[in-house]
Amino acid sequence: MLETSNPILQEDLANISKRCNFCHLANKTILVTGAAGLIGCQIVLTLLYLNRTFNLNVKILALARNREKINQIFGSLLDRENFEIIFADICNSVKTADPIDYIIHCASPSQSKFFIENPVETMRTIVYGTDNLLRLAKEKKVKSFVFLSTMEVFGELCGADGKSAAALKENEYGYIDILKARSSYPESKRLAESLCFAYFSQYKLPVKIARLTQTIAPFAFAGDNRIAVYFAKCFLENRDIELLTSGALIRNTIYSADAIAAIFKILFEGKDSEAYNTANKNAALSIYETAQMIAGKIAGGKIKVKAAKEEREDIGKETAHFSPETKLLLNTDKLEALGWSAEIGLEEMYKRLIEGMKYKDK
Repeated sequence: MLETSNPILQEDLANISKRCNFCHLANKTILVTGAAGLIGCQIVLTLLYLNRTFNLNVKILALARNREKINQIFGSLLDRENFEIIFADICNSVKTADPIDYIIHCASPSQSKFFIENPVETMRTIVYGTDNLLRLAKEKKVKSFVFLSTMEVFGELCGADGKSAAALKENEYGYIDILKARSSYPESKRLAESLCFAYFSQYKLPVKIARLTQTIAPFAFAGDNRIAVYFAKCFLENRDIELLTSGALIRNTIYSADAIAAIFKILFEGKDSEAYNTANKNAALSIYETAQMIAGKIAGGKIKVKAAKEEREDIGKETAHFSPETKLLLNTDKLEALGWSAEIGLEEMYKRLIEGMKYKDK
């Protein structure tokens, strides 16, 4: 079971519980989609923690497709009162007899390689799935609905140096080449955001949008090929970090506990129809600089970083799903105005990921 085998995650759940006014959830029902995903499962674990620690009596409906993964994550917690798993594909209409007060919609493909190989399924899941959840929210007359989007909706917005000139506010958008397979992800997230606004405009549905950047959690699932997990594995296996590119790409990063605290803050206090950049404004090194931090500060120089000076033909296919090597930073003033701030810095994120990954087989 994920929580009981990982003391870092246990610390995070206690931390999150102190950062929002969770009294909003007392005796209410909340639906969380993507309950087997990196963010979704931690939101559900947070809700379970709140129930047993503060006796909030929240009815938790967790939607997922993968039974095996759900069993691995939640284990004996599946027998808890007020906790129900709904196994369903969000591309089909979602049905439940329960009243629903809140919805957090996390379900989405999340791996770049998947976007390239399955662009149709990527778009269907994001667009049709979001429409189905919005229909359900309208039917149940929810108090609040949060859609988890991505910083990739901003596309490429460059300054004179070929990089974004400043941290982007929520209404500043760039270019997305719609005739690329990888664009299936950011373009469908854009459409899903527009759909959320349409439901607000036409039906006054209380929807909010959280635009997350790269998120680091204190664990990793099997098959996770994200760069952060690769870095952590290199440390744990005492092997050099080998980059397939120059590592020039710069993005904000956020720790999962900070992200989840932000999502609940947006759920309870965010303004209807608004989007909120969800990132740590102080955690924005390039991939190469991050690798150097892992090798130098965390590993103490015991491993080295090898970056590709130029992309070779033999690895071209491997890098086809990578984001363009540009600088893209997010302005978080709007989220911070709600009373939220990031607490975990980049170095600490990686230390917690590395420590948490030690417990995966225990």
